Amino acid sequence: MYHEFSKREKKIARALIDKGIQKEIANGLKGAEQVLNDWKTDKLNNLDAYHTLYKYMRDFDKEIARRYDRILGSHYYSIIIGQLAEGTLCEEDLVELSEQTRIQILGTLKVFLSAKESSNRKN
Repeated sequence: MYHEFSKREKKIARALIDKGIQKEIANGLKGAEQVLNDWKTDKLNNLDAYHTLYKYMRDFDKEIARRYDRILGSHYYSIIIGQLAEGTLCEEDLVELSEQTRIQILGTLKVFLSAKESSNRKN
């Protein structure tokens, strides 16, 4: 998946990706907070809480790094599609992009979600 963004749209795309990253990190911190809450309420002892929190943050960091490290302009399109598919971004977030770009992104998203749904039905 590739789309050539204009210079103006590259700035918008980068801002959209950053917005999505902020939401994903907030969700990750909420997960870490849940581990700490379990520890505070004695559902986990100190050692179990430490190991659970460490593993959670390590796995979360790997996922964030896999998606967002070394982002190039050529990756913006697929990253935005992925963020839309996961609900990190929504259609309203695309309002600053040109109509042609929005239509192309939403069309690709529709194909992606359809293929994903079809794949899930087979499993």
